[in-house]
Amino acid sequence: MILKEISLHGFKSFARPVTLDFSSPLTAVVGPNGSGKSNIVDAVRWVLGEQSPTTLRGSQMADVIFSGSDSRKPMKEARVSLKIDNSKNILPHDEDEVTITREVDQDGKGSYIINGKNARLKDIEDLLYDTGLNQDAYSIVGQGRVEAILQSRPEKLRQLFEEAAGISRHRNRKEEAEKRLDKTARDLERVNDLINEIERRLGPLEKKAEKARKYKKLYNQLKEIEVSYLCQQLEKYDDSEAELNQKADKLKTRLHKLQQQLETEESKEAELKEEVADVESKKDELVDKYYQFKTRVQEIENNLKVILERKQSLIKEKNRLKAEEEEINTEIEKTAGHLDGLSGHLDTGRDRFENYQLKLEEVCRALEDNARKQVYLKARSKENQSQKLMASQSELKEDLAELQEREQSYFRQLTRLRESLNQLDDQLEAISEKEASLEEKGRELVDQINEHQDQLEKLNDRSETIQAEFNKLKKEENKAQQEYNRTRSRWQALKKMADKGEGYYRGVRSVWQNEKLDGIIGPVAELITTPEKYEEAIATALGSRLQQVVVEDDSVAQQAIEYLKSQQKGRATFLPLNMINGRKINPDRYNLNQQEGYLGLGSELIEYEARLEEVIKYLLGRTAIFKDLKSATAASKASGKRFKIVTLDGDIINPGGAMTGGSQRKDTAHLLSRQRQLEELTEKGKANRQQLSQIRNKLKEKEAELEEINSNKADIQEELAELREELKVYQTRLNNIQERKSELNSEVDSVNGEITTEEKNLKTIKAKKKDTELKLEKVENQASQQESKQADIDRILQEAINYENSLQRTYQQFQLELARQEEQLSSRRRQLSQQESELLEYKERLDEISQELKRIEAELKKQTDRQQELKNKKEETENKKTEAGRKKEKAQDKLDNLKAELDKITDNLRLDRKEEKELEDEIHQIQLKTGKLKARQERIIGRLEDKYSMTPEEAARHLTKESQSADNDKDSDSDNVKEESEKVKDPAAAIKKLEKKINRLGQVSLGAIDDYKELKERYDYLESEQEDLYKAKESIEEVIADLEEKMSVLFHETYQEVNEQFKDIFTRLFMGGEACLELTEPDDLLNTGVEISASPPGKKLQKLSLLSGGEKAMTAISLVFAFLKVKPSPFYILDEIDAPLDDANIEIFADFIQEFVEDSQFILITHRKQMMAAADCIYGVTMAESGISRLVSLNLEEDSVEAIS
Repeated sequence: MILKEISLHGFKSFARPVTLDFSSPLTAVVGPNGSGKSNIVDAVRWVLGEQSPTTLRGSQMADVIFSGSDSRKPMKEARVSLKIDNSKNILPHDEDEVTITREVDQDGKGSYIINGKNARLKDIEDLLYDTGLNQDAYSIVGQGRVEAILQSRPEKLRQLFEEAAGISRHRNRKEEAEKRLDKTARDLERVNDLINEIERRLGPLEKKAEKARKYKKLYNQLKEIEVSYLCQQLEKYDDSEAELNQKADKLKTRLHKLQQQLETEESKEAELKEEVADVESKKDELVDKYYQFKTRVQEIENNLKVILERKQSLIKEKNRLKAEEEEINTEIEKTAGHLDGLSGHLDTGRDRFENYQLKLEEVCRALEDNARKQVYLKARSKENQSQKLMASQSELKEDLAELQEREQSYFRQLTRLRESLNQLDDQLEAISEKEASLEEKGRELVDQINEHQDQLEKLNDRSETIQAEFNKLKKEENKAQQEYNRTRSRWQALKKMADKGEGYYRGVRSVWQNEKLDGIIGPVAELITTPEKYEEAIATALGSRLQQVVVEDDSVAQQAIEYLKSQQKGRATFLPLNMINGRKINPDRYNLNQQEGYLGLGSELIEYEARLEEVIKYLLGRTAIFKDLKSATAASKASGKRFKIVTLDGDIINPGGAMTGGSQRKDTAHLLSRQRQLEELTEKGKANRQQLSQIRNKLKEKEAELEEINSNKADIQEELAELREELKVYQTRLNNIQERKSELNSEVDSVNGEITTEEKNLKTIKAKKKDTELKLEKVENQASQQESKQADIDRILQEAINYENSLQRTYQQFQLELARQEEQLSSRRRQLSQQESELLEYKERLDEISQELKRIEAELKKQTDRQQELKNKKEETENKKTEAGRKKEKAQDKLDNLKAELDKITDNLRLDRKEEKELEDEIHQIQLKTGKLKARQERIIGRLEDKYSMTPEEAARHLTKESQSADNDKDSDSDNVKEESEKVKDPAAAIKKLEKKINRLGQVSLGAIDDYKELKERYDYLESEQEDLYKAKESIEEVIADLEEKMSVLFHETYQEVNEQFKDIFTRLFMGGEACLELTEPDDLLNTGVEISASPPGKKLQKLSLLSGGEKAMTAISLVFAFLKVKPSPFYILDEIDAPLDDANIEIFADFIQEFVEDSQFILITHRKQMMAAADCIYGVTMAESGISRLVSLNLEEDSVEAIS
């Protein structure tokens, strides 16, 4: 088996996927410190199951994940895979190649995989067992491991021997067996304790069970006799009730017929009343209609008056429009005459305008002829030589003037450019200062923005904290509100029950709540105040007497009883204050105060009014209250069973010794506790409200804080936005200034270039100017000779010019006159247009008047039609008014007849209702008798329910079922009980006799039967379990002894072999000397430690602590290779164990390791050249990129270098 390769991805500094091929027998991993060489060793340890983050140089398992660098983000998981060649089946696995993979994510959750299948850590440990590859084995020697081996305590060093001997599995099995043995011993101890406890309980419980079975037999006999007797009584009362019901049915039938007759008469009465109401309603409607028609006639007359007035108004408007129409026609005739006159003036003005246009054209032609003559004279002047000279002279003067101007221009341009340059320099200086100012302001704004952001973050943190507190308070508020609602609901329910008297008998409620009965003080439950501790005891002691009614005297009681009888309101027991005489026990007589558990007399433990003292003594004066049944029983025996005793749990010992106990309903106690609960709930409600108020006040405070924080946040955010906007403005200004600065620098360069160019141009112009001045001087000399010839031509030309000026003046005069004529012509045209517009407006108004007249005619016709229509409607309405008056009189007559018939029906109804009342009274008397029968039935039903928890139907089914059961099983106990109950002639006497027998049995626990059965089954089961545990203990002890013997033998054999190999290898590596291993406790091979003694050449045998660092390292290496000889490992990883060795020892170690390469594989982490030279393959680890390891592979056999990552 060899280690073929290891793949890392995201493990520590190996961010990129990396695979190292270890196919060579001896592989060296080299690189500078901190490059990540040892991370490869950590990866091997980790994938083989290392669980200690400290061993992997971390604080938690997630630290093995690549944590990121300047150029790469942190990774979310780490993954390492180890591929092992298993062709020789060293590992207990079926495949020839085994790949072990381990993964972990950022949460520290990891997983193991073997050949692509999920595995557990235990699977990894089992796979590597006895191979030397597990944790703390000698096959992986990391940095400092050599020193750790030498400094190990003897007990720690022993672990290497156990691994080599294969003891680990046996030790694990022994530890597991010891745990099982310890658990078995604890289980056995527990079972023994349980058996002893059960044995103590079993005997007494068996006696109780036998007593309970006897009680059940007597109780079943009593139940059968009494249930049968009560059912017979019920059946008897049912027959009597049936007779009364039959008589009542006959009366009800007669009553029903009478009621039907009453219904018919009442229906007839209702119909008549309805008809009377209907007729009255119709009469009222007719009256309303009559007055409506009368009002309508008046409205029509008013409308007719309005129409007449409207017609008169329309006629006036019509006459006015016709007068206006005549006036407009007169104006139209006048305007037509003006239009004819304006047309004549317009024709005359147009003729004069055309005449002036012809004269203007003649002047224009004369101007053109004179212009041609001047051109001819000027042409002749140019042909003259003098003219040419003058032209040349003029041209040279112009050139000279131009050159002078250009010279001045260049000079001015240079001056301007130099001034511009100075201005640009000033602007650059100003802009630079402004740029610096803006940059400073920008930094200030950035600081302010950062400060505001810090404030905002603090406010956000504070807001989150307060919001969390607010949410918590909100939950508390909801919880407090719910608690308050529950308390209030409970209070309301109890209050409602108290107000309605719920829980009290019907008769008690009727008397108590009847305000007409004087002298009623109230039920006993309402007149006493009982501490909560004694409520159950007092309620049990009083029982139904809690509902007895205290009254002023016996006359009040008689009055109340008569009321209950007459109204069939039930029954009640009354306690008149003038008749009740109570008696009270003397506690000293019976030494009650010295009795254990004695709490007091019932009458002493409650509060009440002084006037009720006799009543309370009557009810509770002879009832003692004890803490529990045990003390109550002792007191009853001591007192001779002369008075009633009640415990706090509600158990009763009656005079004579009868005991009653068990569970019971809380109805009676509820009557006592109701007022106390109301008071407690009131106080609790107040506390709830106070708590709710406090929480809401805190909520308001938190809301105010949140509002303040949000307000502050809004202000800061607003200021922050303003600051950012201001910064943006400043940055824009800064950018603009920087751009302007760049432009100015460009302009400066441009101006400097222009200055250079202009200086060159100025030099050139000065030279041209000098040459032109010489040429001009020569031409001027020639021109003076030709001046005389030109005088004649100039005279003729002047005459032509004068004539042209005269023509121009004439032309201007004609133009002025022509414009004046044109203006007059335009004025006439405007007047003509205005008159035409007025004429058009007059015609349009005539059209409008025509349309208005038509509308008025139509409106007049409409109003006339409407007038006629209203006249017709008025006549029709007056007819309807007359008809409505007639119908009104007729309805009044019908109403009088109906009322007379209704009076007759009402008299009949009065007689029939009197007869109905007599029948109802007779039926009521029957119902009273039936009520008495039902009261007796209810008492029987109450007895069945109270004593046997059975309804009458269940009692009947029970008797039928027992009868059938007796027929099916003649030998059963139930059959015997049934037969005995059937033989009874006097059921009442038999019931009393059985009750006495049951009372003589004393306190009985019915649960003892099942308890005994269950306990006996438990006892038998535990005895069986005890035997099994003894057997298991013996078996485990045998296994432990066998394992200890095997472990001792294996350890001793391995120790002997390793010691011999260690001595030999030490002598070879040191070229002399001696060394040995010694046991610290030779007589205890299971726990003994191992010590190392060594004596290099020339030294005495001594402890390792006295050796040098190199000697210690060589000694540790000797031990490691001794284990290798005895228990070879498939491969070894040595992490810089050669660091302490000098060059001479390195050579020895390098040669020595070659002896093992044929059988085992070595991976060396080293800095030493000698070890590199011995390797077949070298991996170089570098960290070219910060925080990320990179590998370079060098195969020495092929002499090639390959970059892996």
